[in-house]
Amino acid sequence: MIFASYSSFDLVLITAVPDSKSISREESARALFNDIAAFMRARNLVLLQERIFGSADTALEALEMRASAYGELSRVSPSPTWIEGAPAQGQGIAGVHLIAAPRLNCSLDQAVRHAGRCAGRRITGRDAEYLFLSDAGAGLPVAPRGRGQTARDTMALADEILRDEGWEFSDVKRTWFYLENILDWYSDFNRARNALFTQWGIMNGKALAEIPASTGIWGRNPKGHCCTLDLLAIRKIPGRPLEVKRMVNPMQNEATEYGSAFSRAISIRSPESRSIFVSGAASIDEHGESVHEGDFEAQARRTLLNIQVLLETEHAALSQIHQGTAFLKRAEDLAAFSRIATSMGLDFRSIVVTIADVCRDELLFEMDAALVLPGEA
Repeated sequence: MIFASYSSFDLVLITAVPDSKSISREESARALFNDIAAFMRARNLVLLQERIFGSADTALEALEMRASAYGELSRVSPSPTWIEGAPAQGQGIAGVHLIAAPRLNCSLDQAVRHAGRCAGRRITGRDAEYLFLSDAGAGLPVAPRGRGQTARDTMALADEILRDEGWEFSDVKRTWFYLENILDWYSDFNRARNALFTQWGIMNGKALAEIPASTGIWGRNPKGHCCTLDLLAIRKIPGRPLEVKRMVNPMQNEATEYGSAFSRAISIRSPESRSIFVSGAASIDEHGESVHEGDFEAQARRTLLNIQVLLETEHAALSQIHQGTAFLKRAEDLAAFSRIATSMGLDFRSIVVTIADVCRDELLFEMDAALVLPGEA
């Protein structure tokens, strides 16, 4: 099943989830990638970034099916980022998030290469310039150096790749971090990120400094890396108006107040379009405290309310989410989440649901989101 956003904007957000009627895991994966490839070709889209959420022990087999289905599209696109994220029911692939661009909108389209591999893609669209990196630390050795140091090395390598392209980490507007055994070392990760963001001038003491929106969640990389990083950098085209704004949630304090270097969300506006990238949100109140401990339904409602109120500050709604990832700590909470999400207006076709630990042991649920919408509200 394919769910995609379309507007006059440069970027297309695509969510693909397996057909629950498929009779086998293999049939499901093959059909999913065939559908994605057909969708991309029919609309003449450039694939910019792809995250596959699925059981790590199925990765090799599924990636071979992907290569077969994509054909030439696979050879000219960045490698996907595979994240251990078992579906709430069964094994195999939980879903796929892709970001693409209409080929006709691109005045520049080129691979970002580093150390002999395709690390991402860079395009110039009608509204802005974009640079995507996928699994930025893939070129690092897997040998253990300490998880905090590995996180620093991963971010430093991403910065090196950006600089090789004439960009800087300050151009990054959205990051996705997946951390193996997150509960064991999330504080170490935060210290590493805070130190580098301070060094690079991203955390500069300003109340609304342009810190990237971010997801920081449990996720095992089949290659063995404990820190997996995808990112999106955006900058203006000279002579073209573009507004990038850090969004503030009236129901929550800033994550920087309790030691995490990310914005609640980032809004990007051009004359023809607007997009919103919402960070991973959970049942956290205006003081940075976890609330509704042990109560999944209350946590899910509070999380979605946090996202809803945040979107309302930019005249958007939960029903307009084009791409979301729901992280459940317990598979048995899937039915409750489905019921709550539907009652609050979420289009379930846009959501990939996967099983993962959240950054605090008492949290049972987290969700991130992205929207691409036409012009002014």
